[in-house]
Amino acid sequence: MKKIENITQIDAPAGKVWQVLTDRQYYSKWYEAFGMGSQAIGEWKQGEKIIFADDKGMGLIGNIAVFDKDKEIRIDMKGLLIDGVEDYESDDAKALGLAQERYVLNEENGVTTLHTSADMDEAWFESMSESWKEALKQIKQLSESN
Repeated sequence: MKKIENITQIDAPAGKVWQVLTDRQYYSKWYEAFGMGSQAIGEWKQGEKIIFADDKGMGLIGNIAVFDKDKEIRIDMKGLLIDGVEDYESDDAKALGLAQERYVLNEENGVTTLHTSADMDEAWFESMSESWKEALKQIKQLSESN
């Protein structure tokens, strides 16, 4: 597995960036970078299951391990969603192992540095790296508007 890492400077307070990351009215827009109809299904709370799925019922299943408002989100990946069915037992699901997705926010003088990292299978690394770049452009734009 490889790690996709990005650092984005956003001219907005951490609270606004947090809202864009976790509020459905915003994340439904930037998730589109990962595929048509992409969405997060679940409640944004520590210890909760969250499913990242596209409109075909394909995606990842994680557990929110860290949810520290305006500071950090860490999601530990636990399984796959295949045709709308949760899979924790297949070799592909087990291969997720210790895969994580992480968002760390650091605000200084009204400017937030957003550090994102996502563990990714090598087969998906290039395409997902491009998707992350597009998603981060959207996060920046949504955070800086208003």
